Amino acid sequence: MKCSDDIAVLANPGAGRGRHRGLLPAVLDRLGAGGRTVRLLEADSAEDAEKACHRAVAEGIGALVAVGGDGTVHRALQAVAGTGVGFGVVPA
Repeated sequence: MKCSDDIAVLANPGAGRGRHRGLLPAVLDRLGAGGRTVRLLEADSAEDAEKACHRAVAEGIGALVAVGGDGTVHRALQAVAGTGVGFGVVPA
């Protein structure tokens, strides 16, 4: 599988009881500032979040960034474990 330079972002807008909701636009802008395509993964549940991460990795995403708390990071990490896909965390 060839990895792209694209970045997928898994975010939990409810993390920190929503106190960090305004953080996401700045994170997306900063990640895209280098010319990479950044896409926000859509998920309505924890299970959907993990599936979306696995799907992005299977599609050849270059990096996956988790924005949120322990649960969000855990879901995203499961998708990249054992792969060559870059992984980043923005604690919120």
